[in-house]
Amino acid sequence: MKPNSFIPVNSSNTPSVISTSNQPPKPAALAQTGKTNNQPSLSNQKIKRESDEDSSSSSPRQSSTSSYHTNPRSKKQTEKKTVIDSNQLDAIYRNGKAEDQFKYGQMYEEGNGVDRDYTKALNWYHRAADQNHPEAQYKLGAMYANGLGVEKNVDRAISWYSAAAKQGHAKAQNDFDSLNLNKEDLTKNLTSIFQWQMEAAKKGNIDSYITLGVMYEEGQGVEKDLTQALHWYHKAADEDHSEAQFKLGMMYANGLGVKRNVDQALSWLNAAAAQGHAKAESIYDSLSFSADGLKTNTNLVEPFEPYQKAADQNQPEDQFTLGKMYWNGEGVHRDSIKAADCFKKAAAQGHADAQYCLGDMCRTGDGVVQDMSKAAYWYQRAADQGHANAKFNLGRCYLYGEGVDINYGVAFNLLLAAAGHGIPEAQYVVGIMYQQGKGVGKSNSKAREWWHMAAENGDANAQHYLGSIYSAKIGSKDLAEAAKWYRKAATQGVAKSQFALGLIYEKGKGVKKDLAEAAKWYGEAAAQGDAEAIRKVAKLKKLGF
Repeated sequence: MKPNSFIPVNSSNTPSVISTSNQPPKPAALAQTGKTNNQPSLSNQKIKRESDEDSSSSSPRQSSTSSYHTNPRSKKQTEKKTVIDSNQLDAIYRNGKAEDQFKYGQMYEEGNGVDRDYTKALNWYHRAADQNHPEAQYKLGAMYANGLGVEKNVDRAISWYSAAAKQGHAKAQNDFDSLNLNKEDLTKNLTSIFQWQMEAAKKGNIDSYITLGVMYEEGQGVEKDLTQALHWYHKAADEDHSEAQFKLGMMYANGLGVKRNVDQALSWLNAAAAQGHAKAESIYDSLSFSADGLKTNTNLVEPFEPYQKAADQNQPEDQFTLGKMYWNGEGVHRDSIKAADCFKKAAAQGHADAQYCLGDMCRTGDGVVQDMSKAAYWYQRAADQGHANAKFNLGRCYLYGEGVDINYGVAFNLLLAAAGHGIPEAQYVVGIMYQQGKGVGKSNSKAREWWHMAAENGDANAQHYLGSIYSAKIGSKDLAEAAKWYRKAATQGVAKSQFALGLIYEKGKGVKKDLAEAAKWYGEAAAQGDAEAIRKVAKLKKLGF
């Protein structure tokens, strides 16, 4: 059985398209970016475009995206001085029309009639984008992505690209690859990236099909769903996307999200191989016996062999992949000892996911001798590379003194960082630390803020905690709120919340009195051994419920 993590995030799975860790929904674009203070001058001065000779000595950095080269002008045109009356800017500023604001941003970005000024361009684009102007939102995404007129900020770039993509902006939907995101940026923005890719997929973007397939397969930015992964891979594969064809072949070969079908597996692997997909070709060629022979095998071992060959070449990513296959029994009989050996080889070469998995194995004693000090060591190595789940687990180590000395300050900083990555359990624990004043100044208001965030992101403990807080208040609205949070936690199997929800329905506090509903929730809690719930079930049974 796969070692249990402190958190239920499948961070050990690293797909070829994107990286790891689930994230909470990003704030709306406006909330992320705010507004800039670099407003155009509204004085009575006139704005002149300097001559080419004057401006050449301080030419601004050029953008790497083609959108900054869409308005080429001849030398004769650029030598012409254009004057813009500030009254024009005043009028644009006052009338608040998004299209006019966008056009002024474009003028400043391209230096068309004014000195090129990315900061002023950014300002005008912000004004238009805040009114949901899709092209302005796209421009803002590009400027934040490339650091034009503002410090480079991937979070804001993704936010604005996503906002434009949701409105059907074709370039925004297709500009994912242009961001060149590193692993940490990907980890921080998975939920936003998922939403972005979903919008692009709705418009028929084939690359988004494969990205969504990977995200569903690995549970990144969305709940893991192999059926959905298969759906998106099929859409991409039907458009002759070789990676999607390879993915489909592997899913059919191993019965992931679909009944195992060797004929389909071979068909899709062959289609990918025909397009030059190296792994598909290697795996297809390694299936040396007939499809009829393969159908009689309970385990398809052949797809594992090419990974073994690649891992033997000391490539950390292939060693990690091979370790996952041994750990999960994918394409090979499960062997946690061999998995640990593969993870060790990859971890020694700095592979963060392998380091994290090795930390988990040392913590649980699966495949290695249980050793919390070694677990903390490997979590530290992965955390130093920005691995969100490793930060959370290491923070727990410092909080409870597992493998390291208790240090609330270090624990808080690690857990806060993990919470910032969107890990609900970390957000809940940060709230507890604020409530108890461990490693940080005591603050009940900040504790509640973090509990609300964790609860909204699905943490059952935080949901129960909020239910308890609201149920202690008197107002009917508070009791209704208590019932809401208890219900969310109860549906996740929290016995105390199930009992509390039963009591609420029995008493009719915050909800309409309903003894049948009360009996239902008491029954759920009783099934988990809650003694008081068992007594309540017996009582209501006598009343016919």
